[in-house]
Amino acid sequence: MREAAARAQWQNNLKQIGIAVHNYHGTYSRLPPAATRAPDAYMHGPTWWVYTLPFVEQDNAYNQTKFTGAGGVNETFWFGDDTPVNKSVYEGIKFPLMRCPSSSLPEWNQAGVNGENPYQAYEATYTCILGSDRHPSTDTTARNGPVSDGGVILLRKTARETIRLSDITDGTSNTIMVGEQSDWASNKQGDPFYDDMRSSDSRGAFMGTSYVTQPKGPGSLGPSPATSASCGGTGTNNCHRCYNTTTVVAAFNSKQFVFSQSGDERCNTPIQSVHAGGANVLFADGSVIFLSDSIDLNTFKNLVDRNDGNTVQLP
Repeated sequence: MREAAARAQWQNNLKQIGIAVHNYHGTYSRLPPAATRAPDAYMHGPTWWVYTLPFVEQDNAYNQTKFTGAGGVNETFWFGDDTPVNKSVYEGIKFPLMRCPSSSLPEWNQAGVNGENPYQAYEATYTCILGSDRHPSTDTTARNGPVSDGGVILLRKTARETIRLSDITDGTSNTIMVGEQSDWASNKQGDPFYDDMRSSDSRGAFMGTSYVTQPKGPGSLGPSPATSASCGGTGTNNCHRCYNTTTVVAAFNSKQFVFSQSGDERCNTPIQSVHAGGANVLFADGSVIFLSDSIDLNTFKNLVDRNDGNTVQLP
């Protein structure tokens, strides 16, 4: 009975997220960005969660959000430094819509990640999907793993550059835009609870990829490794870090931790769930489907790329 109640809740969560994305599109005639760049800086800007807050009855947090830092500080969505512009807005506030009720993963980020100043930001158990590594837009040479532009909710410098629903030529009912990440990873020995491999990388749901640039094929995100410690120097076009986004490389519902895919700042965290037999996905038309983990990887890649011409008819 508890699991049945939880099932109803996580289905409703994803449906509400889908409604929020569509209402955003109805207001701005574009889909929300996966992350945008902090103004004139390489620092971390907001994620798609921030942009959709007004459409999930979270106007209070959104209206207090500062998209430009004061005094030249542009690190607006990294709450762990000495100049946390939006820390007081987001710290310690729950956003239950972002979380699968069956998940035992931490609700809050790990305080003081990598020795930085401690803070509490809410963690999501869903992530937007940038597309697959097979899409021609993918920078397959990026330092922390392939980064695609073949999906629906995508990396852009500004929110004015995102795509429209009409750009999903494979059809909105055939294209996945959000997937679940609600279970622990195991290690090679199969030990459970080995790692939390969500795309947020323990930074919370609101911190986006730093120095955002649109992928446009191999090498398009700049040299790897980056040529300056800050990732903003000459010759770099992206910090090659991925937060709250993923590009599909791994098998669907994969639970084994692979550092090259799911380690610190990595770009290819798998879609997987705590539920037996599969995971929940949100399609671009707003429908929610529990996708079986028996799905072939190539078929899954077809489902996350919006315009590859390889449409899939699910049973």
